[in-house]
Amino acid sequence: MSRLRLENYFSEYSSSHLNLVNKRIHMFAVPLISLSVMGLLMSIPRPIWFMDCIDWSTPFIIGALAFYFSFRNLRLIVVIILFFAVQLLILNWMKPQLFLPCLLIFILAWIAQFYGHHLEGKKPAFFKDLFFLLIGPLWVLKSLKFLK
Repeated sequence: MSRLRLENYFSEYSSSHLNLVNKRIHMFAVPLISLSVMGLLMSIPRPIWFMDCIDWSTPFIIGALAFYFSFRNLRLIVVIILFFAVQLLILNWMKPQLFLPCLLIFILAWIAQFYGHHLEGKKPAFFKDLFFLLIGPLWVLKSLKFLK
């Protein structure tokens, strides 16, 4: 059932990403948006009672991983954990200058995505279902042959 649900998500997501330019834009913009969201969340001051290894990106990552674990696909889980790990390494390398670069990346990546959807002539899939914001990274990873 979870495999079928994942394939349904991929099928629906792919249907609004047929234009080659839009696809290429998404290959860069989706990971950049994920990176920038985590960076923006990491930029929010955390309470004193948070452990040093926890910041506001932690609930985002845990929630996303819970969604990904619901597909019960070990390869998907390993690949998405590596995807997040690389992004966290990049963000830790960028510290302490996270907020402004991440804000700029976020804005530019969304502008690019909406331009791609303008070319496509279709609305972004997340207008129909917010879970497509989490399917985007999987779709990129699948397009790059990291997922089957």
